[in-house]
Amino acid sequence: MDVNFATELVWLRSLSSPMRVRFLSLLSHALTIASRLTLKGAPNEPLFVANLTRLNEAQHQVTGYISACLNRSEHIDFLPGVVTALERASSGPWGSQIFQAWRSARLELGEA
Repeated sequence: MDVNFATELVWLRSLSSPMRVRFLSLLSHALTIASRLTLKGAPNEPLFVANLTRLNEAQHQVTGYISACLNRSEHIDFLPGVVTALERASSGPWGSQIFQAWRSARLELGEA
């Protein structure tokens, strides 16, 4: 089952800042697993590199947001950019891993 990122953005905004950081930390960890899966037998072709670049950008957005929160400079207006990066990455061949990362982070947060 896919993740509806527009709906999830509303949910993410509804969380308190500490819960949002917790969720994004769990998501970041789960995304590392998706990254590992993509590298198994990684071909050296442009489409593969482009998809991996989108996944890396999504992870960069997630960890950047976490860092801003921990530095007490959270700007909720940046959340759509984080979610958009995840949505773009999920349109690639590893969408199911990204959806699974999102769902497992929600489950671990207790928000399944």
